[in-house]
Amino acid sequence: MKAEPKEAHRQAIEDSKLEPVPEIVLAYRNVYGMLPHGWPPWEFNQRDD
Repeated sequence: MKAEPKEAHRQAIEDSKLEPVPEIVLAYRNVYGMLPHGWPPWEFNQRDD
């Protein structure tokens, strides 16, 4: 049962690699000069898992 949410989360992260960077993330980078904590999600996931 616990494996299903983890697999869904992993798949969502993989899918996000194929999508363009969300506008809100680009806006954050333009204002603060860096990407927000947790972006990109696949790097955040590997460090904090």
